[in-house]
Amino acid sequence: MRVFAGGQSWEKTLKLEAKQTYRETVQPTSGGQQLEQVQNGNLYVETTPPGAKVYLNEVEQSGLTPLSLNELRPGTYTIEVVKYLYQSHVRTVEVRELDYTNVQVDMIENWGSLRIASEPLGALVYINGQQRGLTPLEYPRFNAGTYSVRLVQQLYHETMDTLELPVGGRIDTTYALRPNFGTLAITSDPIDAQVEVDGIAWGTTPVQKDQVLSGTHLVRVHKENFFEQERQVTVQDDETTTAHFDLQTSVGYVSIESDPSEALVTLKESGDTLGLTPLQDIPLEPGTYTVLVEKEFYSIEERVLPVALADRQTVSIPLTRAMGNIRVTSDPSGATVFLDGVPSGETPAVLKDVEAGLHTIRLEKAELDVLEGEVKVTRNAGADFHATMSNERLKAWRGKKTRAKLFALAPGGGQFASPGQWWRGVLYVGGIGAAAYRAMDANDSYDQANEQYLHAMSNYRASIRQQDMDRHIATAEQAITEMENAEQELNLFLFAAGGLYVWQMVDAWIWGGGPGPVARAGDGSSAKLSVRPAASVEQDGVRIGLALRF
Repeated sequence: MRVFAGGQSWEKTLKLEAKQTYRETVQPTSGGQQLEQVQNGNLYVETTPPGAKVYLNEVEQSGLTPLSLNELRPGTYTIEVVKYLYQSHVRTVEVRELDYTNVQVDMIENWGSLRIASEPLGALVYINGQQRGLTPLEYPRFNAGTYSVRLVQQLYHETMDTLELPVGGRIDTTYALRPNFGTLAITSDPIDAQVEVDGIAWGTTPVQKDQVLSGTHLVRVHKENFFEQERQVTVQDDETTTAHFDLQTSVGYVSIESDPSEALVTLKESGDTLGLTPLQDIPLEPGTYTVLVEKEFYSIEERVLPVALADRQTVSIPLTRAMGNIRVTSDPSGATVFLDGVPSGETPAVLKDVEAGLHTIRLEKAELDVLEGEVKVTRNAGADFHATMSNERLKAWRGKKTRAKLFALAPGGGQFASPGQWWRGVLYVGGIGAAAYRAMDANDSYDQANEQYLHAMSNYRASIRQQDMDRHIATAEQAITEMENAEQELNLFLFAAGGLYVWQMVDAWIWGGGPGPVARAGDGSSAKLSVRPAASVEQDGVRIGLALRF
C-alpha cells in the first residue's frame, strides 16, 4: 500500500485476514517513491446491432452498447463484446492520455432454428443440463453450437442425444419415447377378491390397469373365507401381463332352516349372531359349534354342528310354540273376562296355558265402561293385566283438551297448556319469533336501500360531469336491486311467521291436551285399552257414544 502526499510518500505491506478490521496511521516521509502524474483517457464501444455486453480485461462493465468507459488509465486493454445469437468479438485497444478511443464492432450472426418434439408430447427437455420446457419445444433463433439433449417423461425411458446446430441451419427432430410401462391384469377364482399391488389397493378381481411401471411388483390377493395368496409379478415394456390366482376356501358352509322361519340364530360359544332363518351358506371355520335357534313365543332349540373344511351342510330345525299364564285383575272386581273374545271367568282370574303371543283382554261390568286392551305373553312367563274401570281419566283429559284450544290463540299457548308438549310450544314460539325478527331485519334493509337510492338520485341531479352521473345512476340501480331483494325476503318471513302461527293453532286443536287417558296394568306394566260405553246412554233424547284409545 502506497500513499503520496505533498511530495512525500508512505508504504507498507499488509496481510489481511477474514473478518478482521485494520487501521493504519499514515505519516508520509521524504525520499520515498514519487507518484507518477498521469492523465486518464476514455473508451467508447459501439456495436451493430447495439445492446451487447462489454468485458474490459475480463471484467464485466455496467450497461450495454453503445457504452462509454471513462477515466481509464492509459495503457493496453483487452475488450470482449458479447451478445446473444451473435459471435463473441475480442480485440485489444490502447487508451491514451486525454484521448477518446472509439471502438466499432460489427457483430456476426451466430444462430440457427431449433425444434424438439416427442411422441407422446409433454416430455421435459434439458439442453446442456438446463431445463428448457416441455415438448414440442421450438426456438426460431438459437445459438449455433453443439448441445447435449435429454428428454424425461414419466413412465417412459429417458432419451439422450447430441445436436450440432450450424449457423443459419435448422434442426427439427421428433423423438419416439420408449414406454417404461405395461398392462397388468389380475384375475381370481372366485372373483371379487381384494387386490393390492405394492401395498396399494386396486379394487376387486377381475381388475386391469394400464401404464403400470415396468419391473417386478408384489401382488397380494385376499378374500374373506379364503386363504390369502401373494407373489411377485413382472411387467414388461409395452406388454400385457395377466396373473391368475386360484383361491382356496378356509371355511366350511352351513345352511340353517326353521319352521316357522325368521328365527334368530346365535353361536352359543361366542354369542355371535348369524341372522334370521333361512340362512344360506354361513361360513364357519372348521370345528364344532352349538347353535341356538329362538323366536318370540317359541321354545329355544339347540343343535350341535360339526363343520369341516370346504364342507357344505343344511340343518332343518322345527320350533315348538311356548305357553304362559295371564293374571287378570280389576278395580272393582267381579268383571267378566273375555280372552280373544272367549269368556274366561270373572276378575280376579288366572288364565293358564295361554300360547305365547299377543292376546286381547276385554273386561265388562254393569254400569261401568268396557275396558279392552292387549297383553303380551312371553315364553315360560306370566303376564299381569290390571285395569281400573272408571271414566275419571276421560273427564280430566277432556278438560285439558278444552284448555289447549282456549290458549291456542297465543303462540305456543296450546302446547304449553298440554302435558308433555311444552317443547313443541318452545319450537313454535322460537320459530315465529325468528321469522318475525328476520322480517324486521329485511324491513330495515329495505329502508337502508331506499335511503341509499334517494341519496344517489339527489347526487345524480346535482352532478355536472357525465362520469359522476353514471356512477350515481349505478348506485341507484344497485339500491333498487337491494330493495327488491329485501322486499322478497320480508314477504317470505312474514308468510313463514303467519304460517307457523296458524299451524300451532291447528296443532293445539287436534293434538292439544296430550295423549288420551292411559290405563296401567299391574306391576308397573301397561296395556293399551279401548274404552267405550257398555250400553248406549241417552241425554236429552240424544244418543251419545264415547270411544277413546290410549
